[in-house]
Amino acid sequence: MIGIFFYVNGLLHVHKEPLDKAEDYGDFKTTPLAHDTLWENRLRAKQRKDVDFNFYPRGRVVYNRMSGQYIVYIDRDLNKPRILRKIAEVYNFADAVFRVEMDEHYRCHMCSPLAEE
Repeated sequence: MIGIFFYVNGLLHVHKEPLDKAEDYGDFKTTPLAHDTLWENRLRAKQRKDVDFNFYPRGRVVYNRMSGQYIVYIDRDLNKPRILRKIAEVYNFADAVFRVEMDEHYRCHMCSPLAEE
């Protein structure tokens, strides 16, 4: 499985797609769904309505077809063993080798450069 997720108040909110339904993007399998769309369509009504999609930590799980490896792109605040284990379980690759990468694209409001000023 691949997809995107938010981490809100200690809970993962996910969108998952099976690899055979995922979109090809170069050497990767990914979802075309964007975080802002997931936030607006499924999460805003259940969470704080006064914040944008980039308020909470978030990430993306992709699959590299050439290396046969999953990559988890995350906000640096999510780089914790218990959170990574949960992500691997939810996306069904807990027994697979995967790589974690911090990506500025997924930084929440507290981690953004503006918050550090």
